[in-house]
Amino acid sequence: MGLSKGKKKVESKKLDPKTSKEIVASKNVSTNNETLVWRIGQFDWEGPWGISAFKGENLKEFLEKVKWRETMTWAEILQQSGGRRFGTNNHPVRVSKLIKRAQDRLEELEMDDIDELMSLRINGTARLFGIRAGRVLQVLWYDPKHEVCPSYKQNT
Repeated sequence: MGLSKGKKKVESKKLDPKTSKEIVASKNVSTNNETLVWRIGQFDWEGPWGISAFKGENLKEFLEKVKWRETMTWAEILQQSGGRRFGTNNHPVRVSKLIKRAQDRLEELEMDDIDELMSLRINGTARLFGIRAGRVLQVLWYDPKHEVCPSYKQNT
């Protein structure tokens, strides 16, 4: 998942002046100034943070937050801050920092080659986890209890 950090590969084609053969040059281009696009094809419907995680009002709140973020660029999303320690609300999380149950679930889904997931804050405890590929977030889990990657109070 080499391009999961907000980059997309752009190829340009030119002719070599000596041989007149086509040369393909590629470079990674930041997608942080592009708006977020959602994909749900990878959503873990049957898992512990799948459809069963939605209860009552949290589905409505989730959909409202998802809709609201569609109007934002990745740069705006990544700069949102707040919460208990005023850290960033939305950020990449190394898979090694996830609870063992989440790491095991990735293995069951044959997705254990992923290095990091993107975490988006829905509210005080709820998080959305997905795989970022350029401007696209492939939604994987809805974590209403902040258990996939819990944050711990400092100095406790």
